Order: sequence, then structure tokens, then C-alpha cells
Amino acid sequence: MVLRRKRRNSSLFGIPLGEYLFFILQTVGVSLYALYSGFDAKVNSKIFKRYWLAAPFILVSVVGAWMALSGPQSLFYLGAILGWAGPVISLQWIYGADVLLKNGKKLILAILVPVAYLSAVDSLAINTGLWTIQTSTSLGVNILGLPVEEAIFFLTTSTMVVQGVILYVWTVKSGASKRIKNTLT
Repeated sequence: MVLRRKRRNSSLFGIPLGEYLFFILQTVGVSLYALYSGFDAKVNSKIFKRYWLAAPFILVSVVGAWMALSGPQSLFYLGAILGWAGPVISLQWIYGADVLLKNGKKLILAILVPVAYLSAVDSLAINTGLWTIQTSTSLGVNILGLPVEEAIFFLTTSTMVVQGVILYVWTVKSGASKRIKNTLT
């Protein structure tokens, strides 16, 4: 998030400490919601399917990196989000596409509920002046008063967290961690 507070508060590396707290609370909250939502961890995985389903996310990361590094300045924030999140999401799909597909409805709900909440809260914060977005690095497109980059940020981060929780639980419950360890040794 490229946000600036109106009041001067303590910061670390130029980022307000409240931002770090937000990232921690978002991760914990979305993880707990994903666990509460429940999902099926009994899935056999097929490696061929994984790579094909990860390809779109790899493309998104390449396009995002281009937008952030070579595109117009107004694409920087969106490009940085896509370039950063795309590789993580693609690796998650390479690792466990079958698990994510089998839990598709629960996965989508576990992502969209926190996205809706976080977007509403962030929109309120921006519209009341608590946060501001640098206009030079933003498209200037808003959805219900929320910059599109913010909505995409919440979508990508929630996706990474929810998929990470599902894949972690699947790895532990299915014994995949033992198979991976045996493969590596």
C-alpha cells in the first residue's frame, strides 16, 4: 500500500507502524476466517494439472513487473501488486491446484468475505481522510470510493493467505510433508 497518514506517527523504513500492525491483523484475521470456513483436505493431486493452472498467474506477474518497472507512472502501484503477488499465487497453484479446485466454493467465499470487509473499512478511511493514495502512481479509478489498486491489493493478499492456510492444512493432514521430505533426501 502506498499510503500516507495526515498526522506524523512513528515509522520504520518510512512506513507508519500502523501499516505493519494492519498487515499482521489482516493476515491473522483472514487466516482465522479461512479456518472457520472449513474445507476438504482429503485430495489426491495430479502434477500435470498444477502447472497449467499456474500459468495465468505467472503471466500476471510478468505483466505486473512490466507495469511497475517500465510502464507509465500511473501503473506503478497496480504493477507492483501484481508483480509481487503473481509468483506467490502461481507457486501455490503449482503445489496444490487439485486441493484448491476441490475447495473452490469455500475458497472463493473465504477470500471474498474478508476482501469486502477490508475494502469497506479502507474506503471509509480514505474518504474520511485518514489515508491518502499517491495520485501519481495510481490509475485514479475508484470502485464505490475505493481505488481499484486497493481492492486488488486486498484480493491478492487475501488469496495468498487463504490458499496458504488451505495448503498448509492439506500438507499436514495428507502426509504430503513426509512425501516432500522423502523426495528431497
